[in-house]
Amino acid sequence: MRIIFTIFILILASQSLSKADDISDFEIEGISIGDSLLDFYNQDEIKEMYITTYPKSKKYIKLGFRGNGKLNDYEHITFHVKENDKRYIIHTINGVIFFENKLDKCLKKKKEIVKDLSKTLTSLKPYDYEYAYKHAEKGSIAYITDFELNDGSSVRVWCVNWTTYTEENKNYSDSLSISMSPKYFLDWLNNESQ
Repeated sequence: MRIIFTIFILILASQSLSKADDISDFEIEGISIGDSLLDFYNQDEIKEMYITTYPKSKKYIKLGFRGNGKLNDYEHITFHVKENDKRYIIHTINGVIFFENKLDKCLKKKKEIVKDLSKTLTSLKPYDYEYAYKHAEKGSIAYITDFELNDGSSVRVWCVNWTTYTEENKNYSDSLSISMSPKYFLDWLNNESQ
C-alpha cells in the first residue's frame, strides 16, 4: 500500500511509514518513485516541463512545472528521470508550496508535517539542520529536516528563506518542499553530478 503525503491535510494510510520497505512506498500527488511520468502526463505535457541538467553528469535530468491548477496539494513539482529514458521512469519527486515572504507560516507548516511524520516514522529520528546557500546572496538559508530510511533513502521537509536581493534578482520564492530520494540517486547527486 502506498502512503500519501499532502501538505494541507496530511493523510497517512493505515500501514505505518516505519514499515515502508523502500522509498517507492511514498507518494506525492499520487505519484511514486519507479512510476512512469507517462502514466500521469502525455508526451506534450512532458515536453512543456522545464529541464535542468547537471555540469558533470548527464545521467539524470530534472523535469518540473508549476501546477497551474493541475496539482491538488502543491504549486510546483519536479522529477528526476534518466536523460534518454523514453519511459520517463521517476527517480525522485519534490513537491513545493510557495510562502512569499512568510517564513513564520512556512516553518509552522513544516513543524506540523515533521511532527506527523515523527509519530508515524517511530523508528527513525529526524535530523534538523540549516543550510546557507552559496550560490545566492549571503543570508539565504534553508531550514531542513531529514528522515533517513533504513536503506539510506531520504524523505526531506524544508523551508527556504531567500534574501530580498535573491528573490528580486534571481526570481526565487520562499517555499516549503517535501522530497523523496532513493540512496542510489543521492549517491549520484553527491559524488557525480557536480
